[in-house]
Amino acid sequence: MNSPITILCEYLEASGTELYDLVNVSGIPYVGRLRAAQGWVNDTPAVIVQPQAATSEVHAPVITDRVAIKCYGGSSDPKDAEDVFEAVYSILHGISAESTSTGGIVLAFLEVVSFMIEPDTNWPVYVATFRVSTTYSIGD
Repeated sequence: MNSPITILCEYLEASGTELYDLVNVSGIPYVGRLRAAQGWVNDTPAVIVQPQAATSEVHAPVITDRVAIKCYGGSSDPKDAEDVFEAVYSILHGISAESTSTGGIVLAFLEVVSFMIEPDTNWPVYVATFRVSTTYSIGD
């Protein structure tokens, strides 16, 4: 079974969505401090996916993850970060039975969202915690 984070990132990276148009990259980073290693300085919108906790179902090939998605707007304007969050929310919240080439999302929903200015960078960021259940693929 592919990593739930891999499945989620593949779903978020799909072209033809508002999120894809905003972030406009060929891949969404999903390791917490990847942006620093790549020299990213909040000059373009970005999404960072960080796993929080995972559980697996005993009798089903389903893994449920709690995932924090950090949404940066690429500027010091909080509205830009909010726009990225809204694009993530619109593509992910409430979906069910969605397939990707690496697996399937059984269910995803927003648990909580918060806004803050990161103390170490002074960048506005929305942090959205989603509960995401994934499986090998929908229909297997």
